[in-house]
Amino acid sequence: MFRGDEPDINIKDIIILDRMMKSNKSKIGTLAAKILSQETYKNENIVKVKIEECFEKNSFPYAKNFMRKTKDQKNVFHHIGIYSYEVETLKKFISFHRSKNEIENKLEQLRAIDNNININVVLGSKSPIGVDTKEDYLAIKKKMKYK
Repeated sequence: MFRGDEPDINIKDIIILDRMMKSNKSKIGTLAAKILSQETYKNENIVKVKIEECFEKNSFPYAKNFMRKTKDQKNVFHHIGIYSYEVETLKKFISFHRSKNEIENKLEQLRAIDNNININVVLGSKSPIGVDTKEDYLAIKKKMKYK
């Protein structure tokens, strides 16, 4: 599922996510990127993902949690809002009721975690510009104009 609110996403990262999903027979996969600014940890418009273990070459660790802000910085990355689903897992996912955790945090991926479905995470090459505010829209519009 790709909502289109991160038009600056690196195509090569999507290809790597697809490859990792297939080679690991994962249920759900997503992307993350290194956080380069301390402000990102506080910015509620940027979703963060905490992974169970450090990224290593060609690793595909599980997401432990997703959050909008955090003081914890260990194994926390900028979540890139794209998902790859195994077909049966997607069917299961949409049959679940929204979890309390999902509703409170406004993060649909928490429904999977709350229903014991693992989400694997690939380290992407960069944090794309997400379009969540008018300022984000103007920034991406400017970037696309000069490409």
